[in-house]
Amino acid sequence: MEPGEAFDFSGIVWVIVVVAGLGVLWLLLRRARDRLLEIGIGQAADQIERVLAVLNDPAPHDIAVISAGGWVPERLALVEQRLTDAGALGFTLLGDVEDRTVSRATGTASMMRGLVHQDGITMLSVLARPDHHGTLVVAIECGSELSDGRFVETIATDAPLLDPGPSVLLEQLSASTSLPTLLEHHRARIASDATGTSQPLPVGDIDAAIQRAHRRLAVTAAARAALPGGISRAELERLAVDTDAAIVARVHAELIRRQRARGR
Repeated sequence: MEPGEAFDFSGIVWVIVVVAGLGVLWLLLRRARDRLLEIGIGQAADQIERVLAVLNDPAPHDIAVISAGGWVPERLALVEQRLTDAGALGFTLLGDVEDRTVSRATGTASMMRGLVHQDGITMLSVLARPDHHGTLVVAIECGSELSDGRFVETIATDAPLLDPGPSVLLEQLSASTSLPTLLEHHRARIASDATGTSQPLPVGDIDAAIQRAHRRLAVTAAARAALPGGISRAELERLAVDTDAAIVARVHAELIRRQRARGR
């Protein structure tokens, strides 16, 4: 980069891919300092590639069941606060997990709480994570898997989302959406998307939820495999808030160049 140019990652701090049945996977791009000024195109590409290496890999993640004691306490408190209405709405606890693949890649523990609705097909997944200001915020998702290999997901978050591919029917609602409203909206979508030949699949326990998560990760990785550079130009522009378009273009071009070089 020339002096004065900046690839500002303040808007790329949270790159999210939804994991059906277990919640959202928050991929934190590590920052050299509060704003990545004049870090160079190569270094910017390095940081993005570390995230994409997890996001676009179809291999199963190392997802471990944990106890409540395995949580960062302040995160668990916020998650439990967000789940105040869950029992009254018909949800019961499946368990808590840590995606250790993400934890290792980001340097920040990635814990999630999973619940299942009494209908047997709607999973609720919740996590709390600090934003780029250090403030803890919660993401909450209802997810269901259909028998034809598609996933229906409704997520309440204001963070930017990457394209999960055509097999994932993803709808994003505001982070302020109440849990009753989120559930009602998701169940209406299930009724609309399920057909006589494609029905929602039940999930009975945390092990089944983890297997569902692996299937969801695989379909997204397969869909994203064809993306030049591992991420679309539009996604990169959306995530790189207030960054000069020419700089975003140069970073994307470097990602494409590296991808092609690896394919030789």
